[in-house]
Amino acid sequence: MKEILIRKLKKRISLMIGRGPKYLIYYSLKGKLMWYMIPKAGSRTIRCHIEQQYPDFVFVGEIPVVPFLWRGYTTFTVIKDDEDRYNSTWRDKVVNRKVWSNEEFQKKMGIDPHLTPCSRLYCAGFCDYIVDIGNLS
Repeated sequence: MKEILIRKLKKRISLMIGRGPKYLIYYSLKGKLMWYMIPKAGSRTIRCHIEQQYPDFVFVGEIPVVPFLWRGYTTFTVIKDDEDRYNSTWRDKVVNRKVWSNEEFQKKMGIDPHLTPCSRLYCAGFCDYIVDIGNLS
């Protein structure tokens, strides 16, 4: 079922694809939700909680925003201080799991979504809710 939903959405998007930045997007047809996923900003926790409520919540891919496609959807993102995200990525990928070397980490700055500023990972003009987890108490 999830695969069919993803294929249908990607087909609709492919007809309009073109220009502009691409974003990591999850969505739920049943819940009418669209989420700009930002790595290292609570994404695993958010995804697990939403999947419990909406089993059709799926990762569409890295796609451009097509505003009319999301008409009627609640769009949101969760952001975190960029320095905190970079430090978390370094601990995870370089120190703990040793996936990257220090040199690879530095080369990926601004290219890998884990090391890209939050402001470049969502489209503020088409985002209903922006939650800063650094401001939660």
